[in-house]
Amino acid sequence: MRVIPNVVGEEERVMRTIFHPANFNEKKGKLKPNFMKPPAEADEEDNTITSNKLSTTRYDYAGLEFCRAHARNHQSEPRRHYWGFGRFVVGQLIAPRMIGGQAYTCAVQHKPADDNPAHANINLGFRTAVGVPLDSQLQEYIKQLADSAEILQDPNPESEKWSGPEIDDPMYGLLDYKNK
Repeated sequence: MRVIPNVVGEEERVMRTIFHPANFNEKKGKLKPNFMKPPAEADEEDNTITSNKLSTTRYDYAGLEFCRAHARNHQSEPRRHYWGFGRFVVGQLIAPRMIGGQAYTCAVQHKPADDNPAHANINLGFRTAVGVPLDSQLQEYIKQLADSAEILQDPNPESEKWSGPEIDDPMYGLLDYKNK
């Protein structure tokens, strides 16, 4: 197996799973801002604070079929049905965004998981308390992040292989998915 470096390069592409209907608005044909909203749960590294991390897979080290298998294994019917991916170029994702005179940035950090050695977290750079809504600037920031994703709808999520439009090959290799 190819070694996946700890540093995530700005040229890399990461995939974040789109679950339907939770993350996609069919009428508008775009992602809902909640696609980039952190979960209202304890942080994986410090359970005394809320999470500010979003899971992704480093596409350029895993490939499309690995991403599909992983996503399908993590869906939960009926609210979280695998639908496709939001794909980001890391350098564009982490670029500062000015909102209301303030710069907002995020980072992408390698964080391998048992069933995903190419797992990375988007660290959003802010935290909120459980049950406290995001202020208007943070809402705009996560909306801008969601809008920046390249949407890759899987035309047949139940099929064995991707049957949609051709997608660029990963730059560094492929992984075979092994369920945990």
